[in-house]
Amino acid sequence: MRGVARAATLILCAFIALLAIPLFGLDAHARLQPEQPSEAPSEIRDFSDWDLNEQGPIRLETGWRVFRDRLLPPEQLSGADCRGANSGFPSERTSLPDVWGPAITTEMSSGHGVATYCIDLMLPKSEERLGISIGNLRTITHITAIYQEDEHDHGKIVLIHRNGDPLRAPSAESLNTATPIIVLPYGEERVRLVVELANYVHKQGGIVETPVVDYYSHLDAQQRRDASLPMALVIVLAMVSAGSLIIGHLTGNTTRFAIFAFLTAASAFRVFFVSDIIWDYWPSFSLARKYDFEYLSLFLVLPAYYAFVIMLLGVGKDWFISRFVYAVSGSFICFSLVATPLFGPGTVTLLREPFQLFWIIGGAYIAYVTIKAVIVSKGEKIDAILVLCAAGMMAGYEFLSAIGLVPFSMEWAQLIILLVTILHARAFALSFRDVQAERDGLTKSLVDANTALEAK
Repeated sequence: MRGVARAATLILCAFIALLAIPLFGLDAHARLQPEQPSEAPSEIRDFSDWDLNEQGPIRLETGWRVFRDRLLPPEQLSGADCRGANSGFPSERTSLPDVWGPAITTEMSSGHGVATYCIDLMLPKSEERLGISIGNLRTITHITAIYQEDEHDHGKIVLIHRNGDPLRAPSAESLNTATPIIVLPYGEERVRLVVELANYVHKQGGIVETPVVDYYSHLDAQQRRDASLPMALVIVLAMVSAGSLIIGHLTGNTTRFAIFAFLTAASAFRVFFVSDIIWDYWPSFSLARKYDFEYLSLFLVLPAYYAFVIMLLGVGKDWFISRFVYAVSGSFICFSLVATPLFGPGTVTLLREPFQLFWIIGGAYIAYVTIKAVIVSKGEKIDAILVLCAAGMMAGYEFLSAIGLVPFSMEWAQLIILLVTILHARAFALSFRDVQAERDGLTKSLVDANTALEAK
């Protein structure tokens, strides 16, 4: 039986190491995208015959030109095409996402800089307004549309979005980097988009998501759904956390309920700062501080989940590993709270890869404890199975969506988080019931023993 447990543990540990890539190293842009029509020789992306109802939204992966380390005024790109012959600077073809800087680095400057992107589009004929969703650009952004009647017309230049002045970077501070749904010119079929970026906060800059063109009503409805779900989830998790503390106080079992409350509170904190909710309530909140708290939430979730599993299952407890997990997590937490304000903006992002390695080590031990409880233990078997199902559900969805086998959906992601919370709550309730029954049994035995002694 022990040999089976060890073999199963090794298999799950290897699976966790494989899952660490999509869970932490890949962004949403790494998912597979549908094929796009081939580019025309003139580099104009021709979607004039595209049916948005039948074929779905248009994903603008290819057809872009980029001017590296240059912020070009749109007037210099209002000629015949996006090559920038009037600018005097060289451009190159590129596809999106286009990320500056390596993921594994010890220098923030590796992903810092500026660039100008340009694309020519022939939009579908539509009675409805069209819009474009560019996603989070992690940077100061200036987006311009040039409406052209034909290829010889310089067109009308209109600013359609900005969250700051890229020319003032890096002295200017980046605020809300979540780009809203941008309305495209109504009735115009030939449009040139010019995107100027300046990144001096995150260790990786550039356009990190694939822009999408669709009916404005569709994009706006999707954005409203995506914005409402995280807030609802934060409220539910916060209520569960508060309720756990209250029940723990009423039942006299504060430690166990406090651990579960800490897990749900850490999860709510992470959902709040990973999403863009903070800017709904505090529009001037600093982007650098948002990254500090986003990573702080990540540093809180692992020790909270570790403490929950050890408390719940209580098998394979190793105080050396526990001290290691809590000490390393504490050092990351202290750095993000105390040290990051003393360094440059976004310094906390350098800790992503070291903490991913730490996640693998902690996750491997959690997997060992869980599998041992499933195979060897008797009392915690149901609890362990529920925890294993919850972890497998979350990790499986992240893995499948990252490699493109299933489409990523904000609704499904939030629903799975809620289901995982319910499974953990169910496992906690079962465990607490068993502990209460064991305590009642011991109490009854003591009462019977005292009764027998008094009789003698």
